[in-house]
Amino acid sequence: LLLLIIIFMGCYSTLVTNAVTPDFDYRQTISIWFRHLFTFSPDAMLMNHVPLSFKCHILLGFTILACWPFTRLVHVWSVPLSYVNRRYIIYRKHK
Repeated sequence: LLLLIIIFMGCYSTLVTNAVTPDFDYRQTISIWFRHLFTFSPDAMLMNHVPLSFKCHILLGFTILACWPFTRLVHVWSVPLSYVNRRYIIYRKHK
């Protein structure tokens, strides 16, 4: 459910917000802030004039990353490649 909300917020931010505020360019604010986040020096001033929908999308993205280890999503890293080649399981009645 959270992943669907994040996807919806991203689509909403891209389609609706950019149609309402065509002068906003995320490459001049959000992408620079995100790059600085990886170098552990984010500049909060870059996020001042970002529309609320983009901020919600980013916050929800961080939320799913924080919840990831405590959910079933953690199993996405253990891809069962041997699952395709393994034999069928035969169920028998227990006597």
